Amino acid sequence: MTPTVLVSNATAKRHYATMITCLQVVLDQIPVIEKLCKKMDPKLKARGFTMLPPDELLKLAATMRRKVADITDAAKKYETELISRDWTV
Repeated sequence: MTPTVLVSNATAKRHYATMITCLQVVLDQIPVIEKLCKKMDPKLKARGFTMLPPDELLKLAATMRRKVADITDAAKKYETELISRDWTV
């Protein structure tokens, strides 16, 4: 391997690790969001803006959990490919 490829692989590995860490941070915050939603008073009306009721917010949190888990699973499935070459945006 040439030095350029090694640097590329190291960078790709760092990017992959950062992505997985960020996804895990998001997943770790979902229970906090759900806890706050359960504490909400559904009868309370906000002034000047509208807010979804707690049950709808809980549904959104569940959807978010599924989607982030799907992204994480896809990233793990393609881990070898993602860490073997440089990323472009």
